[in-house]
Amino acid sequence: MGWIGRKKIAFVPVYRPNAHPPDQIPADWLSDILTRVLFDPVSGRDQSLRTYIHTASSGRADLDAAVLPMETVDQQDVPPDFLEGKLGSQLRDQGFDAAAIVMLGGPSSGTHSGYWSRFVMAEDWGVWAMEIMHGLTGVVDLRSLPRYLDNGVAADMTTFDEMASNRGMHPSAYTKAVMGWIDQSTVAQHADGSASYDLHSLGHIQPPPTGRWAAIQIGTQAPYLMIESRQRSDQFEVRIGSEGVIVYQVQTTDPFDLTKNDRIPLVLLTASALTPGMAFAAGPGITVSVTEAIPGGFSVDVTTPVPGRQPWTSVSEGSSAPGAPVTALAAGQGRIALFLADSNGGIYTTSGNADIGWQPWTSVSEGRSTPGGHVSAVTLGQDRVALFLADPNGGIYTTSGSAAAGWRPWTSVSEGSSIPGAPVTAVVTGPDRITLFLADPNGGIYSTSGNAAVGWAPWTSVSEGSTTPGAPVAAVVVDQGRIALFLADPNGGIYTASGSADAGWGQWTSVSEGRSTPGGHLSAVASDQDRVSVFLADPNGGVYATSGSAAAGWQPWASVSEGSTKPGAQVAAVTISQGRVALFLAAPSGGIYTTAGGAAAGWAPWTSVSDGRSTPGAPVAAVRTAADHVALFLADPGGGIFTTSLLA
Repeated sequence: MGWIGRKKIAFVPVYRPNAHPPDQIPADWLSDILTRVLFDPVSGRDQSLRTYIHTASSGRADLDAAVLPMETVDQQDVPPDFLEGKLGSQLRDQGFDAAAIVMLGGPSSGTHSGYWSRFVMAEDWGVWAMEIMHGLTGVVDLRSLPRYLDNGVAADMTTFDEMASNRGMHPSAYTKAVMGWIDQSTVAQHADGSASYDLHSLGHIQPPPTGRWAAIQIGTQAPYLMIESRQRSDQFEVRIGSEGVIVYQVQTTDPFDLTKNDRIPLVLLTASALTPGMAFAAGPGITVSVTEAIPGGFSVDVTTPVPGRQPWTSVSEGSSAPGAPVTALAAGQGRIALFLADSNGGIYTTSGNADIGWQPWTSVSEGRSTPGGHVSAVTLGQDRVALFLADPNGGIYTTSGSAAAGWRPWTSVSEGSSIPGAPVTAVVTGPDRITLFLADPNGGIYSTSGNAAVGWAPWTSVSEGSTTPGAPVAAVVVDQGRIALFLADPNGGIYTASGSADAGWGQWTSVSEGRSTPGGHLSAVASDQDRVSVFLADPNGGVYATSGSAAAGWQPWASVSEGSTKPGAQVAAVTISQGRVALFLAAPSGGIYTTAGGAAAGWAPWTSVSDGRSTPGAPVAAVRTAADHVALFLADPGGGIFTTSLLA
């Protein structure tokens, strides 16, 4: 029921004339009670009951105290509601919201019964506060009790919740929310995946400043997890067990009724609070990491499993250079074919999938590039694949075949050249016809088309376009053999041209004045009605998108959910459905993240892909395997080739 506003409380001193040991009435007992309730400067700081309630509630709750004349009761044990018959109706009629019997004698007497509480002078404000809060908020004891199934196995909140220990520290965020002392809107509801949060320590004034949270909740139905920051920030929080971030599990479905609980209501999972640099496994796939201390709190990263996402697994123990590109394409019957340049520059392939496993890696006709160099691949039909690369001397070479049927010898593509290991962009533009694009050693954009059987046309300039030497060129077939090209020029400006080898190429024009690093990576996917969606990492690493066409114009560049990677790094894009695209990247930390959406519907928050890792800004290969399902491939920080699949 909570405690908001000022509550009027009657304190009734009770003297027991024949108590054992005898009650010794203080010279000014009524004044002593008022001191304890209204102003009690212990070690120079007010530790009165009123100040505790006002501080713990951030001013939302207060009390108005009245000390009544002393009552004499000639019995040893005086139940908390002993005076209900004599005073109860009278006190209620006078507007008192609660009443408390104050006794002399030893400690361990604190208890309550509905409207009435009972405690002794020898007990400090922690006991007085707990019993009064029981009566006025309805919140039950949150400590472990012998009847709980996990009593003695799990730990209650001990020194991190007043309602579990009566030692005078603040209640937990869960308990404050139940009492109405913090708003539920200040508790971050963590969705699936990974996210970062700034926590405002619970002992500080609430609500938190803009951009911070009072706590984080993982899950919506008990049992669920809570995360909060605790610091010895006032005269009451000095009693917490340790400073840092705590994680606890809420097991109760009703904080107002003990009979509905067969387990400890709140279970503390972190015996000592987490400090910067520490991580805690809070459950299967759930990790809480404290990244740094901030003024008045801590920054944390939270990772939870995402439904439909699988763990990363090795692809037949393959390896390349750390963070090197892995080329992947659908090969029929649910299989995926992979290609890479290993750490010695040798070209290798495998095929399979996560369900049936992966074939051993085998050499592709003893081809060579630079260690971790780019290999481009397109499907020709009948399980045949054509591959393209820039060899260790920068020469452009091709082969075709399959692991089952074997591979043709590597042959030069019309004596083309780029820088060693550079990407060669390949698109199928007709039956057995492939069009290639590259940036030559001077940065000029050149193209050819043909195939190994009929030969290749001479390389020709694409409208005198230019970028940095060996930079990537993105290409998308838009309609009737017309191709749209995209690049970052030597100044980082984003430009496009469209056309074909037969019809010629239009002029290069700016794509809405977008910018990346010189020669930076661009990803482009065809959408609807001749429109193309383009994605990039800008000079600061921010992920941006636009859509449109050279004819209809381009939308302004807009941030994709404030995602980030290394400046100019690759952002992999896969069309999932009409107007919906899934994006994948390696963040500045090397963690693999994804989002999905579109310009019209907006973008979901970026989430971690099963805690995958590569080098910062490394490419991630993505292949759509079924409706909304995507398989991912990468070279991890050790160069190992790993894969996972997810529901995008």
